[in-house]
Amino acid sequence: MSMGRTYDFEDKRLLSLMEMIDRIFSDPAIRGPASFLTFAKYIPGDPLHFKLRQEIVGKIIAFLGETVEEHKKSLDEDNVRDYIDAFLLAKKKDGKDSESNYSDEQLLQTLRDFFVAGHETTVTALRWAFLLLIHNPGVQNKMRKEIESVTGSSRMPSWGQKSELPYCEAAISECLRNKNIAPTTLPHGVDFDVSWNQYRIPKGATVIGNLHSVSYDPKLFPEPDKFDPERFLDKSGKLNDTHLIIPFGIGRRVCLGEALARMEVFLFLTTVIQRYQLLPEDTNNLPSLEGKLGTTYSPFPYKLRAVPWE
Repeated sequence: MSMGRTYDFEDKRLLSLMEMIDRIFSDPAIRGPASFLTFAKYIPGDPLHFKLRQEIVGKIIAFLGETVEEHKKSLDEDNVRDYIDAFLLAKKKDGKDSESNYSDEQLLQTLRDFFVAGHETTVTALRWAFLLLIHNPGVQNKMRKEIESVTGSSRMPSWGQKSELPYCEAAISECLRNKNIAPTTLPHGVDFDVSWNQYRIPKGATVIGNLHSVSYDPKLFPEPDKFDPERFLDKSGKLNDTHLIIPFGIGRRVCLGEALARMEVFLFLTTVIQRYQLLPEDTNNLPSLEGKLGTTYSPFPYKLRAVPWE
């Protein structure tokens, strides 16, 4: 969607890029205060890892810049291949005065958001889902039976069948609640003085929302530490109360990729569970449900076995 091509899984440049993206998101040392304390670049050495983070971001931008230059050379107004083409054509049609809206810097930054956030977050959500299902084999079995009752064993689940798979949807919602990959929002700026709950938040302040507190609020979710998909089903088995979780944020600044991410997680997870039972590598030693907090909250590396259902 972003760059008009599919990369081979063995592509060395792509693997290098994925490694850099993973470091930015999962390494607590790189995330830390350096995420928003820009004055750190003036501190001798690199105690807050700000310079390391900027170095990695620079390499990602360079990778994307090469792709943009390739698109400029092969641009065809009658054959729009992807987002880059659409952006370049919009810039051309808008004329020379469009630099503020259609600059190369703007293109590179939006591509970085699409490519970086669009990859790592969905992968991490699936890694958590697999891990939670390993710990809850009964949930796997219920998902598989529901999928078979709707699609059979030969056809893959489709997005159009989502409403017919309420238990699967409930299980996915519980995965997103129980292990929210974004326990806090990104930094937001305050446009004007705000008085809230006896607190004063001044104009210009940086605010980071605590989404974890919503996902684990016992008033909304009794026994919040318990993994229970049925908390999102009513007595008749229909999907219910999923609006109470906000893993993608809320309001005007909600995650741009929410619709795509939900579709990807649903299709990938239901297709895997339709075919395979997920088991721990060692049946006597389940992988830990603890995680590490970088830019996202991710599980520690673990291994699993995907065994065809009998």
